[in-house]
Amino acid sequence: RMTGTFFLRPPAWAPRDSVGITRNGESVPLRWGGLEKAYLMVPDVLPGDRLALTYPVPSFTQHFTPTSVPGREEPLAVRWAGNTVVGIEPHGQYLPMFTG
Repeated sequence: RMTGTFFLRPPAWAPRDSVGITRNGESVPLRWGGLEKAYLMVPDVLPGDRLALTYPVPSFTQHFTPTSVPGREEPLAVRWAGNTVVGIEPHGQYLPMFTG
């Protein structure tokens, strides 16, 4: 069976002290390497091994008043988790997205 070294790259914005990696569900010591030491190296990976890279995802609420609808002055609150919208308030009248 062949083994190999994998290089996994967390996002550049992820705090290094909050990054983690597991192999088959068990924590692996962090070894930074590759170009500008931007990658986590996992040596001796076997076929069937499962690697998981973890890091905190920023979440925040964005407040703004859309200008795409003439006469609309009601502000919206958009909740984000990473680059995904997970909620909008107030809910839409005709298309109530993000209600769950």
